[in-house]
Amino acid sequence: MSSSPSPLSVAPMIQWTTPSYRYLFRSISLTPLLYTEMITSHHLLNRYTRTSDLPWLFEHPHVPNVAVQLGGGGPSETLEDFITSADLCITNGTYTELNINSGCPASKAQKSHCGLKHMLRTSRIPFQGLLKELSRRFDHRVKLSVKHRIGVYPDVCGVDNLLDYVRTVHEAGIKKVIVHSRIGVLGGMSTGENRNVPPLVYGVVERVKREFGGVEVVVNGGITCWREVEGFLGGGYGGVRGGPGGLEGEKSIYGTLDDWGLEGDGGIVGGAPVDGVMIGRKAYNDVGFFWDADSRFCGRPDQNFTWSKITSDYCSTMEDRVPSIGLVECVKPLHNIFCGQRRNKEYKRKVDKEVNEWKKEKRRIDNGGVGRVETVAEVMEKCFEVVDCMGMTVGESRELIMTDK
Repeated sequence: MSSSPSPLSVAPMIQWTTPSYRYLFRSISLTPLLYTEMITSHHLLNRYTRTSDLPWLFEHPHVPNVAVQLGGGGPSETLEDFITSADLCITNGTYTELNINSGCPASKAQKSHCGLKHMLRTSRIPFQGLLKELSRRFDHRVKLSVKHRIGVYPDVCGVDNLLDYVRTVHEAGIKKVIVHSRIGVLGGMSTGENRNVPPLVYGVVERVKREFGGVEVVVNGGITCWREVEGFLGGGYGGVRGGPGGLEGEKSIYGTLDDWGLEGDGGIVGGAPVDGVMIGRKAYNDVGFFWDADSRFCGRPDQNFTWSKITSDYCSTMEDRVPSIGLVECVKPLHNIFCGQRRNKEYKRKVDKEVNEWKKEKRRIDNGGVGRVETVAEVMEKCFEVVDCMGMTVGESRELIMTDK
């Protein structure tokens, strides 16, 4: 396989795809595109107005090939405020892509009429106007993309509505869409339920690519193994998966197979291979999964460092960040690194215990007690003693669990 940009990306995830996580990830894989947590335009402007300081927009430590996700753009804020927020992201960061969130079902996004509500029929014209202005001002500076769902219940269901929405986005000058393969439900379903309850309708994403060959189409939602990734990139993966009731029967709130232009098995005739695959929860539950992504999809040698080298470098780098973000946030990305390994549960219990002990000791010293708090490396060294794979490369340790096929 020749060297090329990776078709893989890691989804934007609130409280997870932090700079610390992204730094750890780059110790394992260099090529997948990483996304920031969603930054809301309202919060960004408030912070800038009060402090004229946006240090959290910068990659610290620097991590290459990162996209920033911006949320907002609803009727509660002016177009110029949103454009100013976008400009702050592009100017103050080192990002390769600006992504606009059009799929967040959270209650705060609904109240602001942004996120998932951008997909509503009544929101499409103003949203298209926002995207046109973004394209006019920033297309020459950074790649622009939109992340959205396949529909919104009860307003926008079925393949025709989805294609009309993508057409609206594309005509605004956007050349890349990331499609979460679930419908979004407004009201009566929590954010977590919206991530898991509606069925995954993969075939319709391949239909989007067939209809819009000039648009870069990335599929997202529930993807957990390389077989699925390679299936999407090869075309014809299709299928409907998960969700109570799926798409069977006329009473499903998610629509029927016919509504989505799908065959009886959830496949679609003439579906095209997508351009990329975005992986979400798998990426934070099991970051070691990506150890061979560079060679699989880009023809580059894998780094394949030992766990000892990865964690030593990470802990040393994070030490300077403890005063600003705290030990808990520094340690959080290390919590799931040994997914599937022997004694993983014992390791995670040990991490929780040692972090709590550190917090108690810090409070004691802050209140006048004598002593010093331990470094990140000292805290974690006691935790690493629990597992027996520290001297192994990531690849060697993965061979013991064989869950990646």
